[in-house]
Amino acid sequence: MVQDDYIQQLPFSEVNLDDPFFDSLKYSYLGFDEWFSRKATGGESAYFAFDSHNNLIAMLYLKEESGLEEGVTPRMDFPRLKIGTFKVDFDHHTGIGKRLLAIALREFAKSGQNFLYVTMHDNENTSSLAKLLYKYGFSFWGSKDQETVLYKTRPCSDDDTFSRYPFVSRSLGNCWILSIRPEYHKKLFGDVHLTSESGQPKIDERCLNSIEKIYLSGSQSAADMVEGDKVIIYRTTDYEGPAHYRSVVTSVCTVVKVVNLNFFRDEEDFLKKVRGKTVYTLEELRCFWQTKRYPWLICLLFNFPLERYPNRKQLLDCGFIDDGRLVCERTSQDAMDGIMALGNADESFIVD
Repeated sequence: MVQDDYIQQLPFSEVNLDDPFFDSLKYSYLGFDEWFSRKATGGESAYFAFDSHNNLIAMLYLKEESGLEEGVTPRMDFPRLKIGTFKVDFDHHTGIGKRLLAIALREFAKSGQNFLYVTMHDNENTSSLAKLLYKYGFSFWGSKDQETVLYKTRPCSDDDTFSRYPFVSRSLGNCWILSIRPEYHKKLFGDVHLTSESGQPKIDERCLNSIEKIYLSGSQSAADMVEGDKVIIYRTTDYEGPAHYRSVVTSVCTVVKVVNLNFFRDEEDFLKKVRGKTVYTLEELRCFWQTKRYPWLICLLFNFPLERYPNRKQLLDCGFIDDGRLVCERTSQDAMDGIMALGNADESFIVD
C-alpha cells in the first residue's frame, strides 16, 4: 500500500482481520470477529494507520447512535456519536493516538451531534489515553459492564482552550495570521492536503501527530498573542511559481501560550523542554538558541484544516490582507470570518 498519508479511511472489507494488531481486541471483546465481519458486510469504514512496512498500528471507528445503549449507567437514550474502537499498538511511540483523537473530535464537530462518548477498560494500558481525553474536555459519565464511560459535549465559550477543542469561539480572543515556511508546514499539519505536496508521503512522527504545535517566530508581534487567540495559518510560497498563487492559508489554530527564549534558564533547559515536541532538528534548535533570531516560541492547538486553501491573490482581491510581507499579523474577526468562508470552513466548528 503506497499512500501519501499513513492514516487512511478504509472499508472494513479491505483490512485483514487476521492481522496480529487485532489479537488483543479479540481477547478483550467476545464476538469481535463477528462484529468486524458485520461491519465489512455492511460496507462500513474506519480510520486505519500503517507503518512504513505496511503493518497495521492503529484504528479508529466512529458510530452514530440514537436508541437506548444497553448496559450504560446512567441511562443513555439520546442521539450521540460513539468512539466505538480506538486502539494504538502499544509498542508504537510517535503520538499517533493524538492525531486520531483530533480526527475523532473534528468528526464530532461536523456531525452536528451534541454528545460524544467512549467506553474503555480502566487499567494501566489505557491510563494515558484517559488522561488525554480528560485534557480535551471529556468527563466521567458512568459505566458499562466492566468499562468506564467518558463523554464530551459541544462546548460553550466559557470552556478553557483545551476543553473547547476543536471548536472555535468568535466572541473570545483576538485574530491573527501566522506565516509558516513550507518545509515546516508539511511536517506540522498532517490533515492539510495541498496539491503542491501530493506525492510527498507524510512522516509518522510526533510533531505531525501532536494536536499541540510549537513554532518559533522572529516577529515582535508574537509577544502580543495570548491564550485563546485565534490564528489563521499562512503557508508561504514554495518558490515553484509566483507567490500570489503558491502562498495559501490552510488551517485554523488557537494560541495556548507564547514565551520568549529568555524564559528558559539556559540552552540545556530550552532543549529539555522543547526537543521532541517541535518540528525542528536538534541542530536547528541549538542555532536558534545561540542566535536568538527567532525568539518567540508559539504553542498552538491545530483546531481544523480548511476545506479549500485560498491563495495570496484571493486574499488580496478580497481585502483580507495588505500587500506586504506576512509574518505574524493581527487581523479582524470580520477578516477571519471572510477567510474561513473563502476556505469553505465547516460552520459546525464555530460555537458562537
